[in-house]
Amino acid sequence: EGLAPINLIVEDKFHRATPGGTGGVKTIGNYASVLMAQKIAKEKGYSDVLYLDAVEKKYLEEVSSCNIFVVKV
Repeated sequence: EGLAPINLIVEDKFHRATPGGTGGVKTIGNYASVLMAQKIAKEKGYSDVLYLDAVEKKYLEEVSSCNIFVVKV
């Protein structure tokens, strides 16, 4: 019940959406490219993968299975 914490690994080599790609539409091909990143994360004991943007590789983009919210205090 309530919120449960998860541990994420930050990924900067694999990307969920790339410029000129199909990230703006729902296609099965959007998910195939990140299966390796998820496998590696699970093997290292992480809950999921936090992806960085494909261009600058420094901005948070998304988590593969959930939303992420960051609060700066």
